[in-house]
Amino acid sequence: MNSISFMLAYAICGSLGLTLIKKCLNATSSYFVAIQSPTLIVGICLYGFSFILWLKILKKNELSYAFPVASAALFIFISVFSSFILNEHLSYTRIAGMGLISIGILIVSRG
Repeated sequence: MNSISFMLAYAICGSLGLTLIKKCLNATSSYFVAIQSPTLIVGICLYGFSFILWLKILKKNELSYAFPVASAALFIFISVFSSFILNEHLSYTRIAGMGLISIGILIVSRG
């Protein structure tokens, strides 16, 4: 698996994990109830797994390369997952920004 594949897996797991955590917190009235939720547990597991992937990414790549690419991918996936799972508004401006970020990721990943 190459660096870009690891970064995509990191971004998907991390953003999906955060989105599920947010969904659980939105749906419950107390932290005690949230702690017992399978949604929260899955979200924490995905987020934890993304951290393990991040460690592997850092070991094999320069930070000045890995951080911008991974951060941009996280932004894109969080926006998409938030739109579908949390019903957050995804404006045309944000979509255009994600397109520009995608172009930037391609440029940085080739350099």
